[in-house]
Amino acid sequence: MMRNLFFLVMLFFSLSLLGCASSTPKQVSVKTEGEFEHNITIGYKVERTLPDGYYLLIEDLGSQWIIKKISEKPIVGRQNTQQEVLYINKGLTYLQPYFEKVKYFNGYTFECSPLLDDKKSYTPCNSNLMTVNVGMSIGKNIFSAVTTLGVASGSHKAIDREKIADIVQKTNMITKIREYQQQIEDAARECNRLKQIVESFRDKIAVKPQIIDKSGFYTEDAKIVSINNKIVGDTCPINLDRVEYVISINQAKSNFKVNIEPNSYVLRYNSEGYELKPSITIISKDFEKVYPQYFNEDDAIRIEFDGKNIRLINKTDKYIQIWSITVYYNSKVSNYNFGEKSIIELPPRTFSRELFIETFTNADIVKNSHYSNLTADLAKKQYLSFGFAIKYRLVDQHIDKTLYKLNTYNLYSVLSQL
Repeated sequence: MMRNLFFLVMLFFSLSLLGCASSTPKQVSVKTEGEFEHNITIGYKVERTLPDGYYLLIEDLGSQWIIKKISEKPIVGRQNTQQEVLYINKGLTYLQPYFEKVKYFNGYTFECSPLLDDKKSYTPCNSNLMTVNVGMSIGKNIFSAVTTLGVASGSHKAIDREKIADIVQKTNMITKIREYQQQIEDAARECNRLKQIVESFRDKIAVKPQIIDKSGFYTEDAKIVSINNKIVGDTCPINLDRVEYVISINQAKSNFKVNIEPNSYVLRYNSEGYELKPSITIISKDFEKVYPQYFNEDDAIRIEFDGKNIRLINKTDKYIQIWSITVYYNSKVSNYNFGEKSIIELPPRTFSRELFIETFTNADIVKNSHYSNLTADLAKKQYLSFGFAIKYRLVDQHIDKTLYKLNTYNLYSVLSQL
């Protein structure tokens, strides 16, 4: 048995030498329009290894071949068995059939078996651009007869370079692809030109918000709205009549409450441009961390508060120790004790570093310092009480003393100083 199998293998190898047809890429010369010689390599490489190129759908009408379609994307599907699909690289130096499926390829030939081949897809086995490797086909059938009782019989096919070269020449394929390339380049230039027109038209859309301030707190440097300009229809191919500019007018991140009418526009490209005047009504404003400026003093110590930071000043020639600071805001109180290890000690005639108000305020004080939906008219009618109490000690007296005062402020006056 082993001897017979060895004999079949050797016979198959010997017969394969009889057929010289293979799909190895080889260069051929074809004539283009004007009888110019064009060198092009024809063969087969696995599709996934091919670089970007062009795809051609060609059809055999019996008396002639015609080019039905040229595309930059792979062409899948044939309307009939007389149609073929070719691939050519962008340099127009390499050409081959572009199959949907390839099942058996040994690097030289495609193995085809009628009972096993895919009849629905475009394959080397049902393409008319192939030639038979006679020797390998005979060997395949002898081997199949012994090992599979003929089930795997069939043929070995290879790319028919001569036939493809003839089609290239008779369809004037190289010239037509160059014309297609020129069309692509012209279309790209035209698209870029139109894109510049579309983009420059943004400058012809002027948005001039009409501010109606009902809050009483608006100033011209306040950013109330943000404007977004989106273009629809600016992908190639561009039709200027269908280009749209979607203008969205949104409230900017701020403490103002506003009403915008209208808050969006859908505009078409034209030669004149647009002047948009959306109505921006400022209804009110929210305020956070509203603290009035404050100071108080006695013979020994002075406290200064600028609305954010506290500073303590020793007016004496003695050391002063600060034991606690209490903040008053309306009816809320927040007391902060330094403790033995963190007491602030002020040398004579010096002042403390700046102390942040947040260090001495609790949640109730913070809540009191926030005002929502406020207008100037409302603020002018509101008042707040605010102040500090400081417990301190002159080091040579060992007596705790208190500096305390609570002031009343008009809310609008306080806001005007922020």
